[in-house]
Amino acid sequence: MALSQVQSLGIGKLLISGLLFEVVWLICVLAPGATLLAGVTALNIALHVWLFNGNPFSTEWTVRTLRWVALVTLFGCWMDAALFRVGVFTASHEFFLLPSWLLFLWMNFALALRFAFAFLHRNLAIAAVVGGVAGPFSYWIGAKINGSVVFAEPVLQTVLLLAVLWSAFLPLLLVCARMRLFRL
Repeated sequence: MALSQVQSLGIGKLLISGLLFEVVWLICVLAPGATLLAGVTALNIALHVWLFNGNPFSTEWTVRTLRWVALVTLFGCWMDAALFRVGVFTASHEFFLLPSWLLFLWMNFALALRFAFAFLHRNLAIAAVVGGVAGPFSYWIGAKINGSVVFAEPVLQTVLLLAVLWSAFLPLLLVCARMRLFRL
């Protein structure tokens, strides 16, 4: 995303997007139930469409945003499911691929990455550093708040693995965002 595109989104709207992400992230981590999380996520998507779609009659913009949400959610859920499968994370309850609250968290992260964190699109090296620090921290604090997800021991090794993973994963997502299929 070009600097002019980020600036055209408006700093106030970007801050609202960031605040929405933080609130929805906390709701997802608290895992109040799939029905509530689906409703909160649908509301968040609707708010982002309303806030950021410059032309309310343009379905192309909305479709590109929904494609983006689907891509990030698919990749993120795949990564988390793999981390559960190999034992990097364990959960105190049974689930199919991953806990449902993570699915909704990924959908909301996709919106934040597209809007609130739009500044990361300009510099992939900065995105790698942010991913390497914020990714593991988000997992760690989310696991502490949620209480049903546990990091593998030794925890430092798990955090370092997540740092390496997220240092590559976040820039990869941002490269995907440049594809015509997803561009704003």
